[in-house]
Amino acid sequence: MAKSLDIPGTCDRVGRRLQVEYGNKPIPAAVLIETIAAECGCPPDSVFLTDHCYNRITNSVRLGHSPVFIYEGPGLFRHVGLGYPYTGPLHHKPKGKGEPKRVVGQWTTGQLKYTYSG
Repeated sequence: MAKSLDIPGTCDRVGRRLQVEYGNKPIPAAVLIETIAAECGCPPDSVFLTDHCYNRITNSVRLGHSPVFIYEGPGLFRHVGLGYPYTGPLHHKPKGKGEPKRVVGQWTTGQLKYTYSG
């Protein structure tokens, strides 16, 4: 298979395949990152799973991101795919020490509305 730098598409394909293997259990981040990096031919440190989550976001991702995962807790993700009718908050956890995570948006049946602009 040819390598692809399409990290969002690779996240979806790998996540779908691994979720079948893991069943109802969340997938460990290390397994996802290793498999995604191998399939897209990119370094593992360039794969940021939270860039592809419905309920978690980084500083660099805003409108137009393609979520396929739900963050389940430290190092654990569940693949639900593109277009999932997720309902729940979108959190941002700043990198600075001691800064609390905050709600920056709300998903309602797969539609996102940002609620924080800071």
